[in-house]
Amino acid sequence: MALPPRIEGPSLFGGPVSDYVIAARDRCDETIDRIRCVRTRRYKYIRNFMPERLYLQPNKYTETYYPILQLLKDRAAAGR
Repeated sequence: MALPPRIEGPSLFGGPVSDYVIAARDRCDETIDRIRCVRTRRYKYIRNFMPERLYLQPNKYTETYYPILQLLKDRAAAGR
């Protein structure tokens, strides 16, 4: 299968291009989440098993090493 012209470079994994992609998100450091995804050329299905959790959950690492997060929180609290 030929790659679309907008795709640059070879596949990182070699071999033929797949007809679908399966993805998952479970844990980022101490932040627990459970999302699954299946993507084809025509469809994208995302299943969020924990919709009650915020997408940007508290995380000690990001709170410490990404100062932009505090700026975003301050602006959100100010209604901006």
